[in-house]
Amino acid sequence: MCRQVTKKNTHLGGFRCFWCSTKVCGRACLNNHETNDGKLCQYGKFRQLLIPPTSLSTNGEEDKKNWKIRSRQIGDKYPLLVFINRRSGGGLGGKFIRSFNKFINPVQIFDLAQGGPEDGLRMMFNNEINQFYIMACGGDGTAAWILSILDKINPTSYPPISVLPLGTGNDLSRTLGWGPGCDTNKEIETKYLPGLLNSHVITLDRWRLDITEQNPETLDFDVNYDPVIVNNYFSIGVDAKIALKFHTKREEHPERFSSRGMNKWFYAKYGAQAILDGCPNLKEHAKVELNGVELELPDLECIVVVNLPSCYGGAYLWDDCSKLGPLRIGDGMFELVGIINAAHCGQIQTGLGKPIVLGRGNDVKITFKDAIYPVQVDGEPWEQPPCILHVSHHNKVNVFLFNMNECHSIVKKEYEETKKE
Repeated sequence: MCRQVTKKNTHLGGFRCFWCSTKVCGRACLNNHETNDGKLCQYGKFRQLLIPPTSLSTNGEEDKKNWKIRSRQIGDKYPLLVFINRRSGGGLGGKFIRSFNKFINPVQIFDLAQGGPEDGLRMMFNNEINQFYIMACGGDGTAAWILSILDKINPTSYPPISVLPLGTGNDLSRTLGWGPGCDTNKEIETKYLPGLLNSHVITLDRWRLDITEQNPETLDFDVNYDPVIVNNYFSIGVDAKIALKFHTKREEHPERFSSRGMNKWFYAKYGAQAILDGCPNLKEHAKVELNGVELELPDLECIVVVNLPSCYGGAYLWDDCSKLGPLRIGDGMFELVGIINAAHCGQIQTGLGKPIVLGRGNDVKITFKDAIYPVQVDGEPWEQPPCILHVSHHNKVNVFLFNMNECHSIVKKEYEETKKE
C-alpha cells in the first residue's frame, strides 16, 4: 500500500479491492490508478465467472430480475449464478454468502430464503445471456428446486449445474464428485470455484411422476395432480416412512436438527424403530407394471426407482453382477429395485447387502387400491392415499462432473464411454 502525506500526518488507510486485492492509499490514488491494460480492476482469479459491474444498469428497481446486463461486456465468459439455501448445513448459508461476495459480483448471489431462484434465472434469460453456470449450495432439494424453475421458464437449453453440498444426504454431489458435505466456507476459494473451472459436463436423466388418486365416491382413478419431477430416486415403503418421521420431527423441533451429524443420528434412530414397525404386505397391496409387463413381486417393504448410484446419503442401490449390467445416469433408463425391510435397508447403507433387482426400464406404473403408503421423491416424503403412480422420462440436463478421482466410479466410466463415442 502506498503512503500519502497530508497536512497533519502520514496515514496508511486506503482502499482494497475485494476481488483483485489491488490496494491504493486514498481517493486521489484510486482515481489515478490503472493496471497495465488500462482497467482499474482485474476482477480476481475467478474473473471468468464474474459479471463486471460496468456491464450492469438498473431503472431504480431493486428487484434483481429487472437489472440490465450489457451482454457485449460479458464476451466469452460464463458467469456463475449462486443459489444458497440458508437452512442447509446447520445454518451456514450466511457465511457462504459473505464468502462468495469476495470472488463474484453480489448481483450473482441469491439467498433462496428471499424469493427463490426464479429472479436470478430470469435476470440472465431476460438479458439474453444463455451461456452461464449454476451452483446450488444446499442439499439435493436445492438443486431440484432450481431445475424445477428452469422447467417453468423452459429455455432452449439448460445451463449446466454444479452442487456445493450443504444438505444431509447430498446424493447428487456424491455422485458427481462434489463430495459428501462442505463444512467450511474456506473451501469455496480452495476447492469449489477452482474445481468448477476445470470440471467436465455429463448428462443426467430426469423423470416425471404422475399421480392419479382414487375417487372415494366412484372408486375410479380419475383425480389427477401436478406431476412431480424425480432427479435422484423415487420410493414407496419403509424407507419413505423413516424419512417422513425424520421430516415431521424436524418441523416440530428444528433446534434439535442443527448439524449434519445430528441429522444422520436421528435417521439411524428412526431406521432402527422401523425394523419393528415397517411397511408389511406391500406385495399384497401393490401392482407393478414395468414397461407394460406386470412383475411378480417377492416379499418386500420397499420399491425404489433409482436414477443415481448414490441414494440415502451414499448407499448404492444396484447390483452390478445382475444380467442387466451396471447403472447409468444418462442412458434414458432407470433401475427398479426392492428392499425386504428396514434391516435390509441398513445393510445396504453400510455396504453389507444388496437390493433385490426387479428390472430396468423407462416406464413403470405402480397401483395400490386399499392402503395409505409413505412415498418420497429425492428425500422429500409424504403419505399417499390409494392411487396410480406413473414414472416416465421427463428430460435430460447437463451437470458438472467435479473430480474424476472423487466422483462415483460408475459415473466416471459412463463419462469415459461417452467421450469415445
